[in-house]
Amino acid sequence: MNKIFRIIWNTATGSWCVVGELAHARGKTKSTSKGRVVMGIIVAGTVFLGANEPVLAAATGGSGVFTTGVTQQDIASNVATGTGSNASGGGATAIGLNSNAPGIQATAIGMGSNASGQSATAIGGSTASGAYSFAIGVNATASVNGGIAIGENSASSDAGTIAIGLKAIASGNSAIASGADSTASNLYTIATGFFSTASGNSAIAYGAFSSASGYGSIATGTNSTASGPGAIATGLGSSASGSYANATGYYSSASGSQAIASGTNSAAYGDNSIAQGAFAQASLNSVAIGSNAVASINNSVALGANATTSAAVAVSSVTVGATTFGTFAGSTPVGVVSVGSAGAERQVTNVAAGQITATSTDAVNGSQLYSVASELNAAITNIANIPKNNPSGPTTTGNTAPVASSEGSTFAGSVGAAGSNSLAVGTNAVATGQNSTATGQGAMANAAATTATGAGASATAANATAVGAGTQATASNSVALGANSMATGQNSTATGQGAVANAAGATATGAGALATAANATAVGAGAQVSGSNSVALGANSVANQANSVSVGSAGNERAITNVAAGVNTTDAVNVGQLNSGVAGAVTQANQYTNQQVNQLQNQIDQNNRTAAGGIAAAMAAGGLPQPTSPGKSMVAVAGSRWQGQTGLALGLSTVSENNRWVYKAAITSSSVGQTGGVVSAGYQW
Repeated sequence: MNKIFRIIWNTATGSWCVVGELAHARGKTKSTSKGRVVMGIIVAGTVFLGANEPVLAAATGGSGVFTTGVTQQDIASNVATGTGSNASGGGATAIGLNSNAPGIQATAIGMGSNASGQSATAIGGSTASGAYSFAIGVNATASVNGGIAIGENSASSDAGTIAIGLKAIASGNSAIASGADSTASNLYTIATGFFSTASGNSAIAYGAFSSASGYGSIATGTNSTASGPGAIATGLGSSASGSYANATGYYSSASGSQAIASGTNSAAYGDNSIAQGAFAQASLNSVAIGSNAVASINNSVALGANATTSAAVAVSSVTVGATTFGTFAGSTPVGVVSVGSAGAERQVTNVAAGQITATSTDAVNGSQLYSVASELNAAITNIANIPKNNPSGPTTTGNTAPVASSEGSTFAGSVGAAGSNSLAVGTNAVATGQNSTATGQGAMANAAATTATGAGASATAANATAVGAGTQATASNSVALGANSMATGQNSTATGQGAVANAAGATATGAGALATAANATAVGAGAQVSGSNSVALGANSVANQANSVSVGSAGNERAITNVAAGVNTTDAVNVGQLNSGVAGAVTQANQYTNQQVNQLQNQIDQNNRTAAGGIAAAMAAGGLPQPTSPGKSMVAVAGSRWQGQTGLALGLSTVSENNRWVYKAAITSSSVGQTGGVVSAGYQW
């Protein structure tokens, strides 16, 4: 057998052919030079993919001669080179030991490679059986039309699927699996990262050990899990298991339907709940905003760092001393709103004046309460000025008030994923921290367990999460969500375009929201908090005092409506309670005033009766007769009546023998119980 061959261009078949050394070719042309370059690349690829024996060796001379230790096949436009190689399809190429290219225009390169599909390519011991399929790597399989399998034991088994990486599997229509042991097993799924799994229809799993099993779910970050339909989990260890739930941040959890958890270790475990801030927790239909805020009571709100809720208490009336106030509006509360906790209360500032009606449930502000207190104080002062038990004193009127491997993965032009189990995707993306993820142009995640998603996003401290173009999360456990948002304080959270939380435990939610003090919470577009442990609630609200809650700003106050009746001494009261309290206080004041006036009137009436009785007794004494003859004596009785009172007099009188002296004595009594006596003597001439 001739062992010296040449590669020449066959103009009849339009392909390169292997021929004997005596065959003639045209002169050395530009195209033959290119042909040798192409063949050299194919040979280099074959050697790289691990062929067990030399297949072709390019000669250094200009004749295009190759040396081989195996047989060769030249059927029509086919090329088969290597022991046991077979190129039976029209225009097929098989290069390498036992390589097989039965498909039309198929290419099999490397030992045991098999390209049976039309225009399929199998390289390095792989199998490409689908039309236009592409497989590279030992035991890689592309079995469907247009399928791509790259990497040892990778598999593309459904239409339009792509599997890249060791043991990567793409089995759903148009699915993409990228990364060692990644699996995309349903329609339109994407799994990217070591051991990532996307099993829900249209689901996306992004990051080492990430899992997206819910329909249309998205899991981003190492160990993230999105199992509910439409759920989104973002950040290391994050979990969104409720339907359409959203969990963002280090080990955040949203288990309720349509629940939202945002912040390190935040948990929204009730349906329709919102927990925002590091370690925040919210139950059914509840909202917890702020670091360590806990809304454990259904339908309630915990507002501000460390705020907690307690069970709502129905209050329809209240008794103070001997007086009962009620019935109150809003006496069947469905939940509570708390802005602090026992021993760590906050003021609620910038409260607009609430409506004051019998059915109002508005909150009242300090000026309304001050007005009531002033009027009540004036009434009490006027009552105190009424004379008491003093019949001889003056009576004043008119002055009272009205009563995959541990190595990182780098994709799409990234600078690199240098951290263990890290992932970097995008031009100039960098993930240098362990378990970190950087996604987007220029994204940077350079600390342990960090996540940076979006162009220019930066997460530079442990457990930090930055999502959105230009976002920055530079302190441990911080979360920045929204374009150009910044969370620079430890355990801080900034959510919304341009939101800033730059102090420990601070939370800023809303476009342009600003929280600059420790444990401050700003909620609403343009809301600002500069007082520690304070809360600004609503667009452009301002809280600049420590331990306060603001729902507006100077000149832009808001009414707080639907306020349940307060129970404890630090609870807010609604206008219904205030009206009832005012009415009770006025009633009590009227009762006291009436009592004092009645006592005074009774005293006056008694004085009038006493005076009338005294006058009646005096009239009776004056009406007693006396003897007119010398030496005579007389006993006499007289009665009288004056202004409804009666008088009685008993008298004894005597005229001296010489008719000069007259002696009289008398005793009197009246109908009011008065008694008296009189003695008199007279001399006549």
